[in-house]
Order: sequence, then structure tokens, then C-alpha cells
Amino acid sequence: MAGYQPDPARIKTKVMVEPEIKIKSDYTSNKSDKSLDDQILDLAERGNEMEAITLVRMRYGFSLTESKKFVENLLKK
Repeated sequence: MAGYQPDPARIKTKVMVEPEIKIKSDYTSNKSDKSLDDQILDLAERGNEMEAITLVRMRYGFSLTESKKFVENLLKK
């Protein structure tokens, strides 16, 4: 099925499609790698795990599950 393009309107009749997620803050702009890693740890330690997970996803390209495990492992140390 090369070139197949799904029809979003048709898909919406079959499954629930969540609205697009908007990120309020861009924690990655103008940050060095070390600074980003420090910010991920700081967010996680302050209880902002969702923001830390979002930053991990943007920084490393991990899936949601991988990012969640990454942050959980940071907090265990």
C-alpha cells in the first residue's frame, strides 16, 4: 500500500482522537546538553515529572514509556 494516506475524518468515526497537545514551555532552546540534563533532574526532583518526561522525550527522542522509566530511574538514585 505504498502512498496510502489515511482519511482523518473517517478515522474519527471509528476511534476517539485526542486533541493536539500544546507544550507551554520550550526547555530545550539555548541549552547545553549538561544544562538540559540538570534541568530534567531538577524538574523530576521538584515533582514536575510530566514536564521532566516531556523534556526527556524532546532531548533523547524516547517514547513516552521509555521517558517515564528514565525519569523514574533518575528519582531512584
